[in-house]
Amino acid sequence: RSDADLGDFLHHSVELRQLPPADHDHVRLQARQVFHQYLMEYALGKKFEKHLTWYLQQLEYELQPGRESAFEMIKTLINTLPADVLKEQSGFMFVTVAARLVNDDVPACRKMAADIIVQLLDKVNNNIRDSLFDIILLWIQDKKVLHRRLAVQLCGIFAGHDQAGFENRLKVVLPHVVSQIQQEVRDMKPQAGQPDRVDSKEQLRDHHLYQLLHLIIKLSTLCPNMLTDTVYMKNVQALAENAQTLLAYPHEWVRLAALQFIGRVLSVLSPREVADSANNNLDQDTVQAGYLLYNTRETLRTLTLDLCSQLTPGVELNDKLLMQTMKNLIFLAEVLQHVEDIDGETSLSLQWLVRRIRKVIHMEIVQAPSFTILRTMCYNWMAALVVKVDPNTLQPLLPLLMAPIVRELNMPEDELSSLRKVAKETANFVKKKIGTEEYNRLLNSLTTKLHVKRAERKKERAQLAVREPEKAAKRKINKQLKKKLQKKRKIEGAKTGKVKRKVKRKYNEFEIS
Repeated sequence: RSDADLGDFLHHSVELRQLPPADHDHVRLQARQVFHQYLMEYALGKKFEKHLTWYLQQLEYELQPGRESAFEMIKTLINTLPADVLKEQSGFMFVTVAARLVNDDVPACRKMAADIIVQLLDKVNNNIRDSLFDIILLWIQDKKVLHRRLAVQLCGIFAGHDQAGFENRLKVVLPHVVSQIQQEVRDMKPQAGQPDRVDSKEQLRDHHLYQLLHLIIKLSTLCPNMLTDTVYMKNVQALAENAQTLLAYPHEWVRLAALQFIGRVLSVLSPREVADSANNNLDQDTVQAGYLLYNTRETLRTLTLDLCSQLTPGVELNDKLLMQTMKNLIFLAEVLQHVEDIDGETSLSLQWLVRRIRKVIHMEIVQAPSFTILRTMCYNWMAALVVKVDPNTLQPLLPLLMAPIVRELNMPEDELSSLRKVAKETANFVKKKIGTEEYNRLLNSLTTKLHVKRAERKKERAQLAVREPEKAAKRKINKQLKKKLQKKRKIEGAKTGKVKRKVKRKYNEFEIS
Protein backbone atom coordinates (compact mmCIF):
# COMPACT_ATOMS: atom_id res chain seq x y z
CA ARG A 1 0.00 0.00 0.00
CA SER A 2 1.04 3.61 -0.55
CA ASP A 3 1.43 5.96 2.40
CA ALA A 4 -1.89 7.60 1.45
CA ASP A 5 -3.69 4.25 1.35
CA LEU A 6 -2.10 3.26 4.65
CA GLY A 7 -3.27 6.50 6.24
CA ASP A 8 -6.84 6.01 5.03
CA PHE A 9 -6.82 2.39 6.13
CA LEU A 10 -5.56 3.25 9.60
CA HIS A 11 -8.05 6.07 9.93
CA HIS A 12 -11.02 3.82 9.24
CA SER A 13 -9.83 0.61 10.86
CA VAL A 14 -7.71 1.89 13.76
CA GLU A 15 -8.31 5.55 14.50
CA LEU A 16 -12.09 5.25 14.67
CA ARG A 17 -11.81 2.21 16.95
CA GLN A 18 -10.39 4.47 19.63
CA LEU A 19 -13.91 5.78 20.27
CA PRO A 20 -16.87 4.06 21.95
CA PRO A 21 -19.37 2.50 21.98
CA ALA A 22 -18.21 -0.52 20.01
CA ASP A 23 -14.88 -1.15 21.73
CA HIS A 24 -13.60 -1.68 25.25
CA ASP A 25 -10.75 0.12 27.03
CA HIS A 26 -8.12 -2.42 26.04
CA VAL A 27 -9.19 -2.21 22.38
CA ARG A 28 -8.97 1.59 22.44
CA LEU A 29 -5.53 1.34 24.05
CA GLN A 30 -4.26 -1.01 21.33
CA ALA A 31 -5.72 1.22 18.61
CA ARG A 32 -4.00 4.28 20.10
CA GLN A 33 -0.68 2.43 20.24
CA VAL A 34 -0.91 1.35 16.60
CA PHE A 35 -1.87 4.79 15.36
CA HIS A 36 0.77 6.46 17.50
CA GLN A 37 3.41 4.28 15.87
CA TYR A 38 2.09 5.28 12.44
CA LEU A 39 2.20 8.99 13.35
CA MET A 40 5.75 8.76 14.65
CA GLU A 41 7.12 6.77 11.68
CA TYR A 42 5.08 7.89 8.67
CA ALA A 43 2.91 10.94 9.29
CA LEU A 44 5.06 13.62 10.91
CA GLY A 45 4.82 15.74 7.77
CA LYS A 46 1.87 17.76 6.51
CA LYS A 47 -0.63 15.01 7.36
CA PHE A 48 0.25 15.14 11.04
CA GLU A 49 -1.74 18.32 11.64
CA LYS A 50 -4.80 16.71 10.06
CA HIS A 51 -4.60 13.74 12.44
CA LEU A 52 -3.85 15.98 15.44
CA THR A 53 -6.87 18.12 14.57
CA TRP A 54 -9.02 14.99 14.50
CA TYR A 55 -7.90 14.00 17.99
CA LEU A 56 -8.44 17.49 19.37
CA GLN A 57 -11.94 17.51 17.87
CA GLN A 58 -12.71 14.29 19.77
CA LEU A 59 -12.33 16.22 23.03
CA GLU A 60 -15.93 17.25 22.32
CA TYR A 61 -17.06 13.66 21.73
CA GLU A 62 -20.47 12.96 23.22
CA LEU A 63 -19.47 9.99 25.38
CA GLN A 64 -16.96 10.35 28.23
CA PRO A 65 -14.81 7.28 27.31
CA GLY A 66 -14.27 8.75 23.84
CA ARG A 67 -13.10 12.08 25.27
CA GLU A 68 -10.84 10.28 27.74
CA SER A 69 -9.32 8.23 24.92
CA ALA A 70 -8.56 11.43 22.98
CA PHE A 71 -6.99 12.97 26.10
CA GLU A 72 -4.77 9.90 26.50
CA MET A 73 -3.58 10.13 22.90
CA ILE A 74 -2.77 13.84 23.23
CA LYS A 75 -0.89 13.10 26.43
CA THR A 76 1.16 10.45 24.62
CA LEU A 77 1.89 12.81 21.73
CA ILE A 78 3.13 15.55 24.05
CA ASN A 79 5.54 13.07 25.63
CA THR A 80 6.89 11.69 22.34
CA LEU A 81 6.74 14.42 19.69
CA PRO A 82 10.04 15.94 18.55
CA ALA A 83 10.70 19.34 20.15
CA ASP A 84 10.29 21.27 16.88
CA VAL A 85 6.92 19.66 16.10
CA LEU A 86 5.67 20.21 19.65
CA LYS A 87 6.78 23.84 19.51
CA GLU A 88 4.86 24.36 16.27
CA GLN A 89 1.66 22.73 17.56
CA SER A 90 1.82 23.86 21.22
CA GLY A 91 -0.48 26.87 20.80
CA PHE A 92 -3.15 24.85 18.96
CA MET A 93 -3.02 22.08 21.56
CA PHE A 94 -3.01 24.51 24.49
CA VAL A 95 -6.06 26.48 23.34
CA THR A 96 -8.12 23.39 22.49
CA VAL A 97 -7.31 21.44 25.65
CA ALA A 98 -7.73 24.52 27.87
CA ALA A 99 -11.27 25.03 26.58
CA ARG A 100 -12.26 21.70 28.15
CA LEU A 101 -11.60 23.18 31.61
CA VAL A 102 -14.84 25.14 31.32
CA ASN A 103 -16.74 23.26 28.61
CA ASP A 104 -16.56 19.70 29.97
CA ASP A 105 -19.16 18.75 32.57
CA VAL A 106 -17.21 15.74 33.87
CA PRO A 107 -14.67 16.51 36.65
CA ALA A 108 -12.44 13.60 35.58
CA CYS A 109 -12.13 15.05 32.07
CA ARG A 110 -11.42 18.53 33.42
CA LYS A 111 -8.67 17.07 35.58
CA MET A 112 -7.18 15.29 32.57
CA ALA A 113 -7.19 18.59 30.68
CA ALA A 114 -5.39 20.35 33.54
CA ASP A 115 -2.82 17.54 33.80
CA ILE A 116 -2.13 17.72 30.06
CA ILE A 117 -1.58 21.48 30.24
CA VAL A 118 0.95 20.99 33.05
CA GLN A 119 2.63 18.28 30.98
CA LEU A 120 2.79 20.62 27.99
CA LEU A 121 4.37 23.35 30.14
CA ASP A 122 6.99 20.84 31.29
CA LYS A 123 7.94 19.99 27.71
CA VAL A 124 8.21 23.45 26.14
CA ASN A 125 10.86 26.11 26.80
CA ASN A 126 10.42 29.46 28.56
CA ASN A 127 9.77 31.38 25.34
CA ILE A 128 6.90 29.07 24.39
CA ARG A 129 5.49 29.26 27.92
CA ASP A 130 5.58 33.06 27.72
CA SER A 131 3.72 32.99 24.40
CA LEU A 132 1.09 30.67 25.90
CA PHE A 133 0.72 32.99 28.88
CA ASP A 134 0.15 35.89 26.47
CA ILE A 135 -2.95 34.01 25.30
CA ILE A 136 -4.15 33.90 28.91
CA LEU A 137 -3.66 37.65 29.25
CA LEU A 138 -5.88 38.19 26.22
CA TRP A 139 -8.60 35.98 27.70
CA ILE A 140 -8.43 37.59 31.14
CA GLN A 141 -9.37 40.93 29.55
CA ASP A 142 -12.17 39.48 27.43
CA LYS A 143 -15.74 40.72 27.80
CA LYS A 144 -17.11 37.19 28.17
CA VAL A 145 -17.16 35.92 31.75
CA LEU A 146 -16.48 32.37 30.55
CA HIS A 147 -13.21 33.44 28.93
CA ARG A 148 -12.14 35.39 32.01
CA ARG A 149 -12.96 32.43 34.24
CA LEU A 150 -10.88 30.15 31.99
CA ALA A 151 -7.98 32.61 32.13
CA VAL A 152 -8.10 32.65 35.93
CA GLN A 153 -8.03 28.84 36.06
CA LEU A 154 -5.08 28.76 33.67
CA CYS A 155 -3.23 31.33 35.80
CA GLY A 156 -3.65 28.92 38.69
CA ILE A 157 -2.24 26.06 36.60
CA PHE A 158 0.72 28.21 35.54
CA ALA A 159 1.32 29.23 39.16
CA GLY A 160 1.24 25.60 40.29
CA HIS A 161 3.77 24.74 37.59
CA ASP A 162 6.11 27.71 38.09
CA GLN A 163 5.79 27.77 41.90
CA ALA A 164 7.76 30.75 43.31
CA GLY A 165 8.87 31.58 39.75
CA PHE A 166 5.35 32.81 39.03
CA GLU A 167 6.22 35.96 41.00
CA ASN A 168 7.67 37.37 37.77
CA ARG A 169 4.12 37.46 36.38
CA LEU A 170 2.43 38.95 39.47
CA LYS A 171 2.81 42.57 38.36
CA VAL A 172 0.84 41.76 35.22
CA VAL A 173 -1.75 39.41 36.72
CA LEU A 174 -2.70 41.07 40.02
CA PRO A 175 -4.20 44.29 38.56
CA HIS A 176 -6.53 42.22 36.38
CA VAL A 177 -7.56 40.04 39.33
CA VAL A 178 -8.18 43.08 41.54
CA SER A 179 -10.23 44.77 38.83
CA GLN A 180 -12.43 41.72 38.29
CA ILE A 181 -13.04 41.09 41.99
CA GLN A 182 -13.95 44.76 42.47
CA GLN A 183 -16.41 44.49 39.58
CA GLU A 184 -17.99 41.37 41.10
CA VAL A 185 -18.28 43.11 44.47
CA ARG A 186 -19.99 46.10 42.86
CA ASP A 187 -22.39 43.83 41.00
CA MET A 188 -23.11 41.83 44.14
CA LYS A 189 -25.09 44.73 45.64
CA PRO A 190 -28.58 44.50 44.09
CA GLN A 191 -30.38 47.71 43.22
CA ALA A 192 -33.62 48.59 44.99
CA GLY A 193 -36.48 46.48 43.71
CA GLN A 194 -34.22 44.18 41.71
CA PRO A 195 -35.25 40.53 42.18
CA ASP A 196 -32.74 37.90 43.16
CA ARG A 197 -31.37 36.21 40.05
CA VAL A 198 -30.68 32.51 40.04
CA ASP A 199 -29.94 31.71 36.42
CA SER A 200 -27.10 30.14 34.48
CA LYS A 201 -25.48 33.52 33.87
CA GLU A 202 -25.46 34.26 37.58
CA GLN A 203 -24.05 30.82 38.34
CA LEU A 204 -21.26 31.43 35.84
CA ARG A 205 -20.35 34.64 37.66
CA ASP A 206 -20.42 32.81 40.99
CA HIS A 207 -17.93 30.26 39.65
CA HIS A 208 -15.78 33.05 38.23
CA LEU A 209 -15.67 34.83 41.60
CA TYR A 210 -14.75 31.63 43.41
CA GLN A 211 -11.96 30.95 40.89
CA LEU A 212 -10.61 34.48 41.45
CA LEU A 213 -10.51 33.99 45.21
CA HIS A 214 -8.99 30.54 44.85
CA LEU A 215 -6.29 32.02 42.62
CA ILE A 216 -5.24 34.76 45.06
CA ILE A 217 -5.07 32.20 47.88
CA LYS A 218 -2.85 30.03 45.71
CA LEU A 219 -0.66 32.96 44.69
CA SER A 220 -0.24 34.11 48.29
CA THR A 221 0.87 30.60 49.22
CA LEU A 222 3.24 29.95 46.31
CA CYS A 223 4.59 33.52 46.17
CA PRO A 224 4.71 34.63 49.84
CA ASN A 225 6.46 37.89 48.89
CA MET A 226 3.14 38.97 47.42
CA LEU A 227 1.86 39.64 50.95
CA THR A 228 4.94 41.46 52.24
CA ASP A 229 6.56 43.25 49.29
CA THR A 230 5.55 46.91 49.07
CA VAL A 231 5.36 46.53 45.28
CA TYR A 232 2.12 44.56 45.69
CA MET A 233 0.85 46.38 48.81
CA LYS A 234 -1.96 48.37 47.19
CA ASN A 235 -3.22 45.35 45.27
CA VAL A 236 -3.19 43.14 48.38
CA GLN A 237 -4.96 45.83 50.40
CA ALA A 238 -7.66 46.12 47.73
CA LEU A 239 -8.02 42.33 47.58
CA ALA A 240 -8.34 42.03 51.37
CA GLU A 241 -10.91 44.84 51.59
CA ASN A 242 -13.00 43.26 48.85
CA ALA A 243 -12.64 39.83 50.47
CA GLN A 244 -14.06 41.34 53.65
CA THR A 245 -17.04 42.68 51.69
CA LEU A 246 -17.55 39.20 50.24
CA LEU A 247 -18.15 37.83 53.75
CA ALA A 248 -21.74 38.90 53.07
CA TYR A 249 -21.93 36.84 49.86
CA PRO A 250 -24.81 34.32 49.79
CA HIS A 251 -22.71 31.31 48.72
CA GLU A 252 -20.82 29.58 51.52
CA TRP A 253 -17.83 28.51 49.43
CA VAL A 254 -17.22 32.11 48.32
CA ARG A 255 -17.31 33.25 51.95
CA LEU A 256 -14.91 30.44 52.89
CA ALA A 257 -12.43 31.48 50.20
CA ALA A 258 -12.72 35.12 51.32
CA LEU A 259 -12.07 34.09 54.93
CA GLN A 260 -9.05 32.04 53.90
CA PHE A 261 -7.49 34.92 51.99
CA ILE A 262 -8.07 37.30 54.90
CA GLY A 263 -6.39 34.69 57.10
CA ARG A 264 -3.40 34.64 54.76
CA VAL A 265 -3.12 38.44 54.97
CA LEU A 266 -3.43 38.42 58.77
CA SER A 267 -0.73 35.74 59.05
CA VAL A 268 1.98 38.19 57.94
CA LEU A 269 0.84 41.05 60.19
CA SER A 270 2.07 41.72 63.70
CA PRO A 271 -0.79 42.11 66.24
CA ARG A 272 1.28 44.68 68.11
CA GLU A 273 1.89 46.73 64.95
CA VAL A 274 -1.81 46.71 64.10
CA ALA A 275 -2.63 47.78 67.67
CA ASP A 276 -0.06 50.59 67.46
CA SER A 277 -1.72 51.75 64.26
CA ALA A 278 -5.09 51.75 66.04
CA ASN A 279 -3.55 53.76 68.88
CA ASN A 280 -1.90 56.17 66.40
CA ASN A 281 1.51 55.23 67.78
CA LEU A 282 3.08 54.58 64.38
CA ASP A 283 5.15 57.19 62.60
CA GLN A 284 2.78 58.26 59.83
CA ASP A 285 5.70 59.45 57.70
CA THR A 286 7.38 56.04 57.62
CA VAL A 287 4.53 53.55 57.95
CA GLN A 288 3.33 51.89 54.76
CA ALA A 289 -0.41 51.78 54.26
CA GLY A 290 -1.95 48.36 54.04
CA TYR A 291 -4.86 46.25 55.20
CA LEU A 292 -5.57 46.96 58.91
CA LEU A 293 -2.82 49.61 58.90
CA TYR A 294 -5.05 52.27 57.37
CA ASN A 295 -8.27 53.44 59.05
CA THR A 296 -7.41 50.75 61.57
CA ARG A 297 -10.02 51.21 64.29
CA GLU A 298 -12.97 51.21 61.89
CA THR A 299 -11.59 48.23 59.93
CA LEU A 300 -11.04 46.25 63.15
CA ARG A 301 -14.61 46.95 64.23
CA THR A 302 -16.23 46.06 60.90
CA LEU A 303 -14.07 42.97 60.41
CA THR A 304 -15.02 41.70 63.86
CA LEU A 305 -18.71 42.17 63.13
CA ASP A 306 -18.37 40.56 59.69
CA LEU A 307 -16.63 37.54 61.20
CA CYS A 308 -19.20 37.16 63.98
CA SER A 309 -21.98 37.32 61.38
CA GLN A 310 -20.66 34.04 59.95
CA LEU A 311 -21.69 32.29 63.16
CA THR A 312 -25.38 31.70 62.47
CA PRO A 313 -27.18 29.36 64.91
CA GLY A 314 -29.28 26.49 63.62
CA VAL A 315 -27.56 26.35 60.23
CA GLU A 316 -25.38 23.48 58.99
CA LEU A 317 -22.12 25.31 58.37
CA ASN A 318 -18.91 24.07 56.79
CA ASP A 319 -16.37 23.13 59.48
CA LYS A 320 -13.60 24.80 57.48
CA LEU A 321 -15.57 28.05 57.38
CA LEU A 322 -16.09 27.99 61.14
CA MET A 323 -12.47 27.13 61.85
CA GLN A 324 -11.14 29.92 59.62
CA THR A 325 -13.56 32.38 61.21
CA MET A 326 -12.26 31.48 64.66
CA LYS A 327 -8.63 31.69 63.55
CA ASN A 328 -9.24 35.20 62.29
CA LEU A 329 -11.06 36.15 65.50
CA ILE A 330 -8.13 34.90 67.58
CA PHE A 331 -5.83 37.25 65.66
CA LEU A 332 -8.21 40.13 66.34
CA ALA A 333 -8.22 39.23 70.03
CA GLU A 334 -4.42 39.43 70.07
CA VAL A 335 -4.69 42.89 68.51
CA LEU A 336 -7.47 44.18 70.75
CA GLN A 337 -5.63 43.32 73.96
CA HIS A 338 -3.18 46.11 73.06
CA VAL A 339 -5.74 48.62 71.73
CA GLU A 340 -6.21 51.59 74.03
CA ASP A 341 -9.68 52.72 75.06
CA ILE A 342 -11.02 56.00 73.72
CA ASP A 343 -13.61 57.98 75.68
CA GLY A 344 -17.06 57.40 74.29
CA GLU A 345 -16.06 54.36 72.20
CA THR A 346 -17.43 51.08 73.52
CA SER A 347 -17.26 48.90 70.42
CA LEU A 348 -13.54 48.29 70.13
CA SER A 349 -11.96 46.37 72.98
CA LEU A 350 -11.21 42.81 73.95
CA GLN A 351 -14.13 42.89 76.37
CA TRP A 352 -16.42 43.95 73.52
CA LEU A 353 -15.19 41.03 71.39
CA VAL A 354 -15.77 38.56 74.23
CA ARG A 355 -19.31 39.90 74.59
CA ARG A 356 -19.87 39.30 70.86
CA ILE A 357 -18.77 35.68 71.30
CA ARG A 358 -21.01 35.37 74.36
CA LYS A 359 -23.90 36.61 72.23
CA VAL A 360 -23.24 33.84 69.68
CA ILE A 361 -23.36 31.25 72.48
CA HIS A 362 -26.61 32.70 73.84
CA MET A 363 -28.22 32.81 70.38
CA GLU A 364 -27.50 29.13 69.78
CA ILE A 365 -28.90 28.17 73.19
CA VAL A 366 -32.11 30.11 72.53
CA GLN A 367 -32.63 29.55 68.80
CA ALA A 368 -31.09 26.10 68.22
CA PRO A 369 -30.47 24.28 71.51
CA SER A 370 -30.07 20.92 69.76
CA PHE A 371 -27.09 22.28 67.79
CA THR A 372 -23.74 22.49 69.55
CA ILE A 373 -21.26 23.38 66.81
CA LEU A 374 -21.14 27.13 67.54
CA ARG A 375 -20.80 26.68 71.29
CA THR A 376 -18.05 24.13 70.71
CA MET A 377 -16.18 26.56 68.48
CA CYS A 378 -16.69 29.45 70.90
CA TYR A 379 -15.42 27.47 73.90
CA ASN A 380 -12.33 26.45 71.96
CA TRP A 381 -11.85 30.09 70.95
CA MET A 382 -12.01 31.01 74.64
CA ALA A 383 -9.39 28.37 75.43
CA ALA A 384 -7.09 29.83 72.78
CA LEU A 385 -7.71 33.32 74.15
CA VAL A 386 -6.77 32.21 77.67
CA VAL A 387 -3.50 30.77 76.38
CA LYS A 388 -2.53 33.81 74.29
CA VAL A 389 -3.58 36.76 76.49
CA ASP A 390 -1.39 37.90 79.39
CA PRO A 391 -2.79 37.38 82.94
CA ASN A 392 -3.35 41.08 83.69
CA THR A 393 -5.45 41.53 80.55
CA LEU A 394 -7.29 38.26 81.20
CA GLN A 395 -8.28 38.97 84.81
CA PRO A 396 -11.20 41.39 84.18
CA LEU A 397 -12.47 39.14 81.36
CA LEU A 398 -12.73 35.97 83.46
CA PRO A 399 -16.34 36.45 84.66
CA LEU A 400 -17.43 37.01 81.05
CA LEU A 401 -15.51 34.00 79.77
CA MET A 402 -16.42 31.59 82.55
CA ALA A 403 -20.16 32.36 82.91
CA PRO A 404 -21.31 30.25 79.90
CA ILE A 405 -18.78 27.54 80.79
CA VAL A 406 -20.13 27.33 84.35
CA ARG A 407 -23.65 27.04 82.95
CA GLU A 408 -22.50 24.14 80.77
CA LEU A 409 -20.78 22.41 83.69
CA ASN A 410 -23.99 22.65 85.73
CA MET A 411 -26.09 20.95 83.07
CA PRO A 412 -27.22 17.32 83.68
CA GLU A 413 -24.48 14.80 82.90
CA ASP A 414 -26.42 13.04 80.13
CA GLU A 415 -27.15 16.23 78.14
CA LEU A 416 -24.75 17.20 75.33
CA SER A 417 -21.84 15.27 76.82
CA SER A 418 -19.41 16.23 74.03
CA LEU A 419 -20.10 19.93 74.61
CA ARG A 420 -19.66 19.47 78.35
CA LYS A 421 -16.28 17.85 77.70
CA VAL A 422 -15.12 20.85 75.64
CA ALA A 423 -16.34 23.21 78.40
CA LYS A 424 -14.31 21.23 80.96
CA GLU A 425 -11.20 21.45 78.78
CA THR A 426 -11.63 25.22 78.49
CA ALA A 427 -12.12 25.52 82.25
CA ASN A 428 -8.89 23.58 82.79
CA PHE A 429 -7.00 26.11 80.65
CA VAL A 430 -8.37 28.89 82.86
CA LYS A 431 -7.40 26.94 85.98
CA LYS A 432 -3.80 26.51 84.77
CA LYS A 433 -3.58 30.19 83.86
CA ILE A 434 -4.82 31.73 87.12
CA GLY A 435 -4.10 29.00 89.67
CA THR A 436 -6.35 26.59 91.57
CA GLU A 437 -7.23 28.93 94.43
CA GLU A 438 -8.30 31.83 92.24
CA TYR A 439 -10.12 29.45 89.88
CA ASN A 440 -12.15 27.86 92.72
CA ARG A 441 -13.09 31.28 94.07
CA LEU A 442 -14.27 32.37 90.60
CA LEU A 443 -16.13 29.10 90.02
CA ASN A 444 -17.97 29.31 93.36
CA SER A 445 -18.95 32.93 92.74
CA LEU A 446 -20.33 32.26 89.25
CA THR A 447 -22.09 29.05 90.36
CA THR A 448 -23.82 30.95 93.17
CA LYS A 449 -24.93 33.67 90.76
CA LEU A 450 -26.22 31.02 88.34
CA HIS A 451 -28.29 29.30 91.06
CA VAL A 452 -29.66 32.63 92.28
CA LYS A 453 -30.64 33.60 88.75
CA ARG A 454 -32.35 30.25 88.16
CA ALA A 455 -34.24 30.56 91.45
CA GLU A 456 -35.40 34.06 90.49
CA ARG A 457 -36.63 32.82 87.12
CA LYS A 458 -38.46 29.91 88.77
CA LYS A 459 -40.10 32.31 91.20
CA GLU A 460 -41.05 34.64 88.35
CA ARG A 461 -42.68 31.76 86.44
CA ALA A 462 -44.67 30.77 89.52
CA GLN A 463 -45.88 34.34 89.97
CA LEU A 464 -46.73 34.54 86.28
CA ALA A 465 -48.96 31.45 86.61
CA VAL A 466 -50.97 33.30 89.25
CA ARG A 467 -51.04 36.75 87.60
CA GLU A 468 -51.47 35.68 83.97
CA PRO A 469 -52.59 32.02 83.83
CA GLU A 470 -53.34 32.15 80.09
CA LYS A 471 -49.82 33.36 79.25
CA ALA A 472 -48.30 30.76 81.56
CA ALA A 473 -50.39 27.99 79.98
CA LYS A 474 -49.38 29.08 76.48
CA ARG A 475 -45.73 29.07 77.53
CA LYS A 476 -46.11 25.55 78.93
CA ILE A 477 -47.73 24.31 75.71
CA ASN A 478 -44.93 25.80 73.61
CA LYS A 479 -42.36 24.09 75.81
CA GLN A 480 -44.12 20.73 75.39
CA LEU A 481 -44.27 21.21 71.61
CA LYS A 482 -40.53 21.89 71.51
CA LYS A 483 -39.88 18.71 73.47
CA LYS A 484 -42.05 16.70 71.08
CA LEU A 485 -40.25 18.13 68.04
CA GLN A 486 -36.86 17.40 69.60
CA LYS A 487 -37.92 13.82 70.37
CA LYS A 488 -39.25 13.42 66.82
CA ARG A 489 -35.94 14.62 65.36
CA LYS A 490 -34.04 12.12 67.50
CA ILE A 491 -36.26 9.26 66.31
CA GLU A 492 -35.90 10.31 62.66
CA GLY A 493 -32.15 10.58 63.11
CA ALA A 494 -32.00 7.06 64.53
CA LYS A 495 -34.04 5.71 61.60
CA THR A 496 -31.96 7.38 58.91
CA GLY A 497 -28.67 6.65 60.63
CA LYS A 498 -27.76 10.31 60.82
CA VAL A 499 -25.67 11.06 63.85
CA LYS A 500 -25.10 14.55 65.17
CA ARG A 501 -21.60 15.77 64.49
CA LYS A 502 -19.24 15.77 67.42
CA VAL A 503 -16.58 18.34 66.76
CA LYS A 504 -13.38 18.20 68.77
CA ARG A 505 -11.06 21.13 68.51
CA LYS A 506 -7.97 22.07 70.46
CA TYR A 507 -6.83 25.61 71.15
CA ASN A 508 -3.66 25.26 69.09
CA GLU A 509 -5.73 24.64 65.97
CA PHE A 510 -6.69 28.31 66.04
CA GLU A 511 -3.24 29.51 65.02
CA ILE A 512 -3.29 31.82 62.00
CA SER A 513 -2.26 29.75 58.96
